[in-house]
Amino acid sequence: MTWDRLARALTFLCRLQNTFDIQLGLTKAQRLQIGESSMTHAMVISGVHLDSAGRPIRYKVENSWGEASGREGYMVMTDKWFKE
Repeated sequence: MTWDRLARALTFLCRLQNTFDIQLGLTKAQRLQIGESSMTHAMVISGVHLDSAGRPIRYKVENSWGEASGREGYMVMTDKWFKE
């Protein structure tokens, strides 16, 4: 299967998933390949919350979209989001 055919198939599956409110389990890499998710701006990790063992739980992230996005330009992302 070519990348083009794979991208079209994955795009169709994303639309199907959204139309029927079902979960098909695309990975972050697959969503990037088909354009369902894309890297269109920068974000900076400006803080981290660690558990008692020193492992990250969540991050304070500054969004390059400015103060209108998130809370005055900042968001909180969990460690789970980065591992997806």
